[in-house]
Amino acid sequence: ESVDFDDATQLDGTAVAVHALRRANIFPGDTVAVIGAGPIGLLALQVAKAYGAGKVMAVDVEEAPLKVAEKLGADLVVNALSEDPVEVAKQFSPGEKYDEGVDLVLNTVGGDTTVEGLRMLRRGGKELLFAGLLSKIKDFDLMTLGGERELTSTANNQPEDYPIGVKLMAEGKVRAKPFITHVFSLDEYEKAFEVALNKGKYGAIKVVMRP
Repeated sequence: ESVDFDDATQLDGTAVAVHALRRANIFPGDTVAVIGAGPIGLLALQVAKAYGAGKVMAVDVEEAPLKVAEKLGADLVVNALSEDPVEVAKQFSPGEKYDEGVDLVLNTVGGDTTVEGLRMLRRGGKELLFAGLLSKIKDFDLMTLGGERELTSTANNQPEDYPIGVKLMAEGKVRAKPFITHVFSLDEYEKAFEVALNKGKYGAIKVVMRP
């Protein structure tokens, strides 16, 4: 009852983020980098904060979602077209000598950013892939995993993750409205899909239809 319907459209994604953070075994004060500031990335950012992350940085190639990431609590935003996320991550979480980088990377993009994500990690850090599992990485150097860095995947959610997502949203720790950029009635479904399929043209992040 304490979650309105527009926010509730993103409960499945919230549960996906909850499942990922539970798998990540995040510790209070951990530094986190989120690659991809789409809806799942923005939800993962907030869940990471709710689970005790000390600092979270968001990485994307579009300014609009990065501005939303700031509103939702990102401590730093990085446009990968103008800055090197690997170098920024080392400054963001300097650590000791040979131990620069974040504790956890939540990668919602995949593909070639997978190696970049590993290079953002400190020794013993972990990268979780939400996406990109069907892509192939050319010339992948296994030494990137040196220093006990971990690479694993996360997918969907389990039944116990969903009520946690509901609780986080009901408590205001996870918000969806800032990235719901367009709302249409069901009768406007053609326009809704037009916007959803051309997000760059319309500046859309998430499109919602109301019956």
